[in-house]
Amino acid sequence: MKAKSTILLFSSCLALVIQFVLATPAHAAKCTITSGGVINLNIGESITLNPSKSTSPTETVLYSRHFPVSAISYTCENGATVNWQSAYSRSYAKSVYSNIYITEVAGIGIRMKWPASFSDAYYVPGKSLNCIEVCTIPADNVLVELVHIGSVAEGEHIISAGEIAKAYIPTDSGEVALMHVNLGSNIVIKPKSCAVVPSSTFINLGTYDSAYFSKSTKQGEEVKWNFHVSCPTASSIGLTFNSDNYLFGAETGEIGVISGEGYAKNVSVKVKINRIGSVYSYVNMGSKYSFKSVIEKNINMSAHLYVKDSERANITPGKVSGTLLYTISID
Repeated sequence: MKAKSTILLFSSCLALVIQFVLATPAHAAKCTITSGGVINLNIGESITLNPSKSTSPTETVLYSRHFPVSAISYTCENGATVNWQSAYSRSYAKSVYSNIYITEVAGIGIRMKWPASFSDAYYVPGKSLNCIEVCTIPADNVLVELVHIGSVAEGEHIISAGEIAKAYIPTDSGEVALMHVNLGSNIVIKPKSCAVVPSSTFINLGTYDSAYFSKSTKQGEEVKWNFHVSCPTASSIGLTFNSDNYLFGAETGEIGVISGEGYAKNVSVKVKINRIGSVYSYVNMGSKYSFKSVIEKNINMSAHLYVKDSERANITPGKVSGTLLYTISID
């Protein structure tokens, strides 16, 4: 009898404990931004892509940009480990290509990464690693790439304006926003018979200290690269070069540098093109360069740091980078 009473008493206590646990709300870790503020990256440029109509034999980057963003920090109550996440804001399915997701335009994929200098784990959608109690994401870049991954139908296609990706802290009470990436205008896709790949180059010339800029030299180490033009049949084409880093009063071949935290100020980049033999000459920005009977052609380019003597006293050290844009026309 005593044993039976003990069992009944234990069962009653267990039931009370279960009721108490069920009645007690789960504690949701509260996370707040402590410095930097929510990042709102608005891609305001007008983007028109001209991929070939046919299926690309591999992923072909049509557009690639690094957008600098500031640092941001957050903390969560009670020392909670809450790792931030990134995601596409649209229903994009994963493609067969690494880290590329299929956009609303068949044959065109997107690849994004933040911070751009971090490991592959940070491609969108991604997750931070081991943010314990206090988490700081340093000032870096957001990589945005649009990629030709399949056949594109004839006609004009649109990737609509609006939010395209986000980063946030997941909590039991909802998402705490860290970053929004928005398209300021529609991206227009117009297939052409000839394509230039990629449509731009991010020129990274390295990082320079104050001691370097105090020297009399005007050039850093020259960086070389190439881009590819392809046409299904022999075609006469025109290539025009520009930069989204506008520089007032620029000399021939000169473009502005990316600005922001960690970037050098009052320096510029000079760009050259190789057209004949081994000779490179400075590019006239905005002017058309003609090429005849093109089926497959690599265009060789180079760039170097440029310092004007009139600006030498005003230079601040840091990274030196710029962006060169290519536009193709069929003549």
